[in-house]
Amino acid sequence: MPDFSDALRALPHSVDGAPSREGPYGVLGLGEGALPAELLLSLIERRLTSSGTQFVLASADWEVAADDYANIAEASGATLVRLGEADIQKLDGLVPRSVLSTYAYAQRVAYACGQGEAAQEADRLMASLAERCVPEVGEGNPARELAWSLWNRTPLLLAPQGEGFLTWAWQVLLARIGKSLSLPVEHDPLYVLTGAFEARHEHGDGRVALLLGEEDQELGLAREVLESRVDEVIAVPYPEGSGGYAGSLALWYFGAWVGYYLAERYGQKPEDSKPLREVLASLDQPVDKELN
Repeated sequence: MPDFSDALRALPHSVDGAPSREGPYGVLGLGEGALPAELLLSLIERRLTSSGTQFVLASADWEVAADDYANIAEASGATLVRLGEADIQKLDGLVPRSVLSTYAYAQRVAYACGQGEAAQEADRLMASLAERCVPEVGEGNPARELAWSLWNRTPLLLAPQGEGFLTWAWQVLLARIGKSLSLPVEHDPLYVLTGAFEARHEHGDGRVALLLGEEDQELGLAREVLESRVDEVIAVPYPEGSGGYAGSLALWYFGAWVGYYLAERYGQKPEDSKPLREVLASLDQPVDKELN
């Protein structure tokens, strides 16, 4: 079996375009499609549209719900573009199930809605990251170094207001690839963090805070609060300081590399765990609608 790092290093530029679609656009995600749909809201302002093009992104475990939304889109007058891994006859593009499917979903839609420059910038940033994060890079590999900082610790994940994609993405990546628990602090972080450790200060032991993306005023204050409450506070900025869609996708990609090295550190395989495979297999089974 190819090493998971081979799939990671092959990811940049693996989507090089998609047929152009007419606006306005709506994007809705289900299952594995939910995370890339959240990212795409930085390019597409609405989840649903009654004209133009409706993108429905859904993995096979959400096929029934995806059918319903597809029917609604077509009935409303929008042109449906469906990506995923359901019945191939229903799809406009196949996206195989994988923790890395976020890239394929997002880039195909970005190109289709006329955001090719943003998609290409994301690929450029990711390719630059790959050069520094591949296993051949020993000392100075940023993904390996961050993974070592997370080893035997529980990360708290924080991001600027409106950038919830980042905490969601990193929690999924660290769990699904790195086989590790992390805790997102998404809402009212200052209210939460100023009180969360007061009753039992030892709850801060073995924890590290990751400040994802741009450190705005709120995150700066969160840093000040956390520096006296957890073991370490680490900034994980957008690659090359580039935010927006491209920077967020690139930061997602960096998180995948961190997850890979975290799994390695724990002696785990970065591929999907057996319990996840079993759960997904059970969800893929057809439902018997006959009455007994």
